[in-house]
Amino acid sequence: MLLTTELNESFQESLFIGSWIITKFQYHYWNGIITPFLSIKQRDSYCYFPFIGPKHLILSKTLFCTSCFQPKSETNWIGWCTSCQTKKSNLQFSCILTRAGDPFGDVCNPSKYALCQDEEFCRKFCQPEYVIYLGHVGTSLKFGITRLHLGHYSKGYYFRILDQGFDSALVFRGLDPLNLASAQNLEDTVAHYFNIPLSLTFDNKLQAFTNQKSVLDTEALHEIASIIEDAFPDLALFDLLNFTSDYWWFHPLFKQNVQLSENISVKRYPSVIAGEILLAKGQLALISCCDVLYWINLYDLQGRSYYQWED
Repeated sequence: MLLTTELNESFQESLFIGSWIITKFQYHYWNGIITPFLSIKQRDSYCYFPFIGPKHLILSKTLFCTSCFQPKSETNWIGWCTSCQTKKSNLQFSCILTRAGDPFGDVCNPSKYALCQDEEFCRKFCQPEYVIYLGHVGTSLKFGITRLHLGHYSKGYYFRILDQGFDSALVFRGLDPLNLASAQNLEDTVAHYFNIPLSLTFDNKLQAFTNQKSVLDTEALHEIASIIEDAFPDLALFDLLNFTSDYWWFHPLFKQNVQLSENISVKRYPSVIAGEILLAKGQLALISCCDVLYWINLYDLQGRSYYQWED
């Protein structure tokens, strides 16, 4: 019986080879509502589908590299396998995610000379103006950076900050425009000065979100902005984003009947996602199945192949 089960599982996993692979999640406006979308790829095809409503997704146990799309036993936090991590194009993106020049073994100054010797990439990703943001979930704070403009959006930073799942965020511009390298350096300095982290884990955000006994109001945020501007006069407050009432709440009974608490279970790296999605906020998603609630981490879906049971 055990052997039969193992063969069935092995056969089931083989069905995922060549299927769509989830590479990331992003938030976009859809019919005027901020909605989470899963980015999926299959060979040269690429698209998004909204992660809303009732779902029944069967997910592979095997991880697939989000760069070469081959099944791999290990991938890094970005979803790349060991061999793909050394590709030039991925080293370039690693500069954005870590520090400009580090993947190439030196310090890079994008405004003068790109270590990768790719002027087009540098013009698109490294030389444009960056902003520094301070976001919060409840009273948990995080500094980060992103480009001022993304694609066709003049305030492209808005969507990057949406993906973080913040209640609100302060956005600062440099009096002298910050490129990738200068923004990364200043981000480290400001975060160290105020002893505020550059990342918040899933557990950090979930705990902060389900225990919001106190939140930061607009007045408090302006006071924080003034403190940052006084300590770093090269920065100026550019925008204050408030998402508290703007996130996507799908189920009409959510606010009436669902009470958030620490007792709601968490399913990490689920093999099946079944139920009605009640709430999505950054990487947090709350699902109801047969009157049972559970949380999932949308990052856990990265590199997983899937098929939809309802299909």
